[in-house]
Amino acid sequence: MSKTKRPEPSATIRLRFQHHALMLPPPEEALTESPTWLRGRGPVYFADGPVTLVMTLEEEASTSHPSMIEAHAEVLFN
Repeated sequence: MSKTKRPEPSATIRLRFQHHALMLPPPEEALTESPTWLRGRGPVYFADGPVTLVMTLEEEASTSHPSMIEAHAEVLFN
């Protein structure tokens, strides 16, 4: 699930915000691929492809920032 390819259908949505979702790679790719933020709305989060955490923070409400950063760090370090 690299930044250059779209996530596989077996990936897991960890957390949803108004315009973005934090997507985890499938279990078999967990050691080689990182969690990815996807831009979209509702059930459709593949429209524009993966984006960085910084890009999501620029587009989401500032009240969401602490929980987005916490979620991102949690999946990286656990």
